Amino acid sequence: MLNVTLVGFTDRDRAIMSMFFGRQASGQYKESPNGDGDIAVVDMDSVWGPELLTEFRQRHPGKPIIALSVMEEHMEGVQVLRKPVRCQPLLDALDGCRRNLGARFMAPRAEQPIVVPAAISKPAPIANPMPPAPAPAPAPITTAEMPRPRKVPKLGGFDRVRTKISQAEELSIRQSHECCGAPGNSALDESDPRTFYQPAELLQGVVARALRDADREKMPVRLQLTGGKTLSVLPRSKVIATDVSDNMLRSLSIVRRDAAGVWGEMLAIPEFHLSYADGQTMTSIDQVMWKLALWSARGRVPAGTRLDEVVHLKRWPNLTRLLTVPQFARIAALWLHQDVSLRDTSRVLGMESRFVGAFYSACLALDLVASTRPQTVELVEQPKPSAKRGLLGRILRHLSGR
Repeated sequence: MLNVTLVGFTDRDRAIMSMFFGRQASGQYKESPNGDGDIAVVDMDSVWGPELLTEFRQRHPGKPIIALSVMEEHMEGVQVLRKPVRCQPLLDALDGCRRNLGARFMAPRAEQPIVVPAAISKPAPIANPMPPAPAPAPAPITTAEMPRPRKVPKLGGFDRVRTKISQAEELSIRQSHECCGAPGNSALDESDPRTFYQPAELLQGVVARALRDADREKMPVRLQLTGGKTLSVLPRSKVIATDVSDNMLRSLSIVRRDAAGVWGEMLAIPEFHLSYADGQTMTSIDQVMWKLALWSARGRVPAGTRLDEVVHLKRWPNLTRLLTVPQFARIAALWLHQDVSLRDTSRVLGMESRFVGAFYSACLALDLVASTRPQTVELVEQPKPSAKRGLLGRILRHLSGR
């Protein structure tokens, strides 16, 4: 049985792979818990997928690697399976890696012969053997000498709480990476191309255009995605019906639309036929556009954004129903009560600029923000008081003798 190392998988995807190892690949492959497996399966659509692949190849040269991706990639020495991955193609890829490893994993081990020792002759009996000494009588045990049971503190509850806290922290870090990009990114700078992204070239722009077409024609629009998946915009219900999971939608959001093969069609059918279709999940348009903007931007802002313009928040976003990180509430409070630019927001709040860029891109997708140029302060010269006085002034001057 060969050990398989899973690289870049989320807890949910790792559980699915465990079911695969326990059913379809039972008795042939199993997951390596310590990362030293004979074969590696890498999720290229995760946050650190390409970096983890490079690191694994450096640490384990020569080991076969299987990469899973929504795009048709070609990497030297790596077998790529396009998502969604079926069980049989994955099993065939593992069998191919098994054959490449060599016949030492295929040939059964030779059974070692069992060596039976020769019979040992019994020694001759001793004449007049000495009788065995009588066993000493056991000493009586009094109640005072009986050991008391030691009380062991129960730490199971504490360990479970600590495990849950660590899992929550890991989930929060992974979610911030997926929504706001990797930490350590450069600050918002107009001269740095990594500051901006093109929403129109990604799935976010395709869905936004479908929303505009559906509102104009008052008809549903269906988008055909990779793997036979669909995403339908229902303008009257203000929802999106789709059979695409969040993991796949997040992977598609970073792929250019020409590579993803997305195309749309106008449907002249009532919306309720799409609402009750099998396998369709109904999600509000705001939730879908918010997630697409976060996953597409990853801490960046749309191209053409002026970083020195003052940002105004039109209304408070419903963060309880939207995908969010703790930093978003602080940014929203600042933009709602103060006039501050994108460039100065991270400095005022003392946080990384990737959170500012991600929140701005998501709010812009829902039309929640507006930006204006900073007001320049002009000093206007005050008019000099007139030398001519009125009647009351002349009377006062006469009475005072001036």
